[in-house]
Amino acid sequence: MTAKRHGADDVVAKDVVSGNVISGNVIGPVVQAHTIHGGVHLHSAEPPVMPVVTPVAAQGSAHADLFVGRAAQVEEVLARLEPDGEGRAVVVSAGMGGVGKTALALRTAALAVRREWFTGAALFVDLRGYDPDGRTVASHDVFAPLLRALDVETQDVPENRAEQAAVYHRTLDRLGREGRRVLLVLDNASSGDQVRDLLPRHAAHRALATTRDRLSLSDGNTLVLEALPAAEARTLLERALRNHLPDDPRVAGSPRIADRLVTMCGALPLAVRIVAAILADEPDLPLTALVDELRMGGRAAARRVVGGRSGRRLMATPTRPRSLGGAARPIMHTEPRPGAGDRGRAGAGRPL
Repeated sequence: MTAKRHGADDVVAKDVVSGNVISGNVIGPVVQAHTIHGGVHLHSAEPPVMPVVTPVAAQGSAHADLFVGRAAQVEEVLARLEPDGEGRAVVVSAGMGGVGKTALALRTAALAVRREWFTGAALFVDLRGYDPDGRTVASHDVFAPLLRALDVETQDVPENRAEQAAVYHRTLDRLGREGRRVLLVLDNASSGDQVRDLLPRHAAHRALATTRDRLSLSDGNTLVLEALPAAEARTLLERALRNHLPDDPRVAGSPRIADRLVTMCGALPLAVRIVAAILADEPDLPLTALVDELRMGGRAAARRVVGGRSGRRLMATPTRPRSLGGAARPIMHTEPRPGAGDRGRAGAGRPL
């Protein structure tokens, strides 16, 4: 920058160069500024959540032996998935988390694979629609992982999302024409937008979605899933506990107290498994003591599952709670209240 003196009070700068000098290793954004007063806060958008697509095994999940009851619902869903069934999308809907939507989806998908109904592929993806941090999976981010799972070579997967969608549907159409049926399990969808573009267009294929809401899908059938009957909930409590401690006698030895525990769980499968995890981590804890503790201060008891060994295993399963809040609410012996994601409670959907 150059300037000339015009008066006594003028400031002259001649051939003075100003600039910013950065040295050393720089990681992250760099701000170029003149004078800064106060603190500087940089906010950058979080990267999108990249979905993980996994195949559905014929034997189901590692916790398939903990699936209790639901015989009528399993048969209803299977009737929609079978080769001669009608409809392309099945939506399993319920009013709150923890009622067993994912477990039912995995159970029926595993049975369908075992019957060799889907020789093209049977794929599971968690859309994270009710993630407490709001980091949901957008449908356009699922095309590429699905294509790779459908054995499309990496170099044949376009970078453009619109082109990915086109290749995805062409691939499904080709598999349908070849008689290689595909099943998609789209878990935890909070809106129709998350699943609509992923639904196969070829009539040979099927999609099974789970949600807490009623999804707006023109070709969807809704099954409203309720809590377990009390006897089945107690059976689940005993199986879940003996999954960790095979010889544990507490549930079988005190069936009435066990019934009280599952009642405090609202007979929700996930809440029952949380209670079983607490009991597994404390083998000397009587059922009556846990009932009293839950009645007096359920929050403390619910939090203990996070730090326990059995609780950590529970949180690592596909049916884990996104947070303990919704799943622990029944075992705190409080009345469940519908949240923003509970608009599709019982009665919102039509039967299969």
